[in-house]
Amino acid sequence: MGEISASRAFETMKDLSDKLGFEPPKEEEREDYAQREYGDVYFLLPLFLNLDCGGDIITLVIDKYNHSQKHTDMTENLVPSSYQNNVDLEKLRVYIKNQDLDKLSANLSFVQSEVKETLDTILDIVATRRANNLSEKDVLEYFKLNPQVARDFKAIFDQEYQILKRERPELIESWKYYQEFERLCGEL
Repeated sequence: MGEISASRAFETMKDLSDKLGFEPPKEEEREDYAQREYGDVYFLLPLFLNLDCGGDIITLVIDKYNHSQKHTDMTENLVPSSYQNNVDLEKLRVYIKNQDLDKLSANLSFVQSEVKETLDTILDIVATRRANNLSEKDVLEYFKLNPQVARDFKAIFDQEYQILKRERPELIESWKYYQEFERLCGEL
């Protein structure tokens, strides 16, 4: 199970590339494998902003990486420094289409304002998601209060994990919350 942890992800992908025949990760990508990608904002990305600047449309892309030679990173110019270092924004960058660079200077203040407003909205979404996240303990508590639901899930898990329990029992034993779930079901 430790093979898919952040600390081992790079080596695991190298091993899998040897076994499965795909291109191995590059050494310069090692740090990327060690961090959580996109965390609470992954589902929003890439985010495209089409800003109407008095008839001129400026297209921005908010993402973690620039996937195109047709865009220029304008984070330093468009994002307030306090946002650039905000861990909740997870090192997001703001890219502009190269063809829109000439339109930017005449509309810089407006574009900066729109980017700030968008980042504020992203931060609100992150806060809402975190406030509504359920922990493993919350789920176990729900099962404790709803024994029939716990029994239903137990039946499903027993069916789905048959082979895993037989072939890799040490893996199942390493699942802390699953063990607590099994104990809880035994007490019902």
